[in-house]
Amino acid sequence: TMFQLTLGTWVPVARILQETVSPYFNIFTILHKVIIGFACIGVINGVFMQETLKVAQNDDIIMMREVAHKERTHARKMKAFFRYADHSKDHVITREEWERVVSGHHAQHWFSAQGLKVKNAEAVFRLLDEDRSNGISMDELIAGVAALQGPAKSLDLAVLTENHGRLHGVMASVMKRLDGIERSLAPVRSRSPSKERQERRGPIQSEEADSWAL
Repeated sequence: TMFQLTLGTWVPVARILQETVSPYFNIFTILHKVIIGFACIGVINGVFMQETLKVAQNDDIIMMREVAHKERTHARKMKAFFRYADHSKDHVITREEWERVVSGHHAQHWFSAQGLKVKNAEAVFRLLDEDRSNGISMDELIAGVAALQGPAKSLDLAVLTENHGRLHGVMASVMKRLDGIERSLAPVRSRSPSKERQERRGPIQSEEADSWAL
């Protein structure tokens, strides 16, 4: 009876006590159910459920399934956006198509819900356009958005990395040109000042010898 009163259906027990013993037992049954049934047993059940969920979250198979499910969901959403943004239907999102779609508040809010801030549409386009073809393919969109998802600092770091790469390319071209100029000036630097003075004195001495001969 106590097991039924604590964990089971307590109403029949309370009715039997009320009819056979005293109506005041209703107070006892209600207090017992509230204190023991709802409070203590509820806390114990919550602890067991929490431990069960922790074990489930640390399970490798469940974690792999969750990651695979997230990847499939992300790919499905990006494909839907790609079909929406590709107005020309040439399987490439051009710079004009990207700016026209992303400039709207609806697209910005949608990308924010995906974990990507696109306030600077031009910078995000350059980051997604990995092959520098002035267009974003479906694979580039799926992989690029997945890499840029996260807090704003992740996007800022990606922009900084992209700018650093461009600066490194410019510096490499400048150094290459400087090396070419240095190689072209190498023969001039190899000539010593004494040789230049001798070459300058040579014509003067020959003129003096000719004048003495006359």
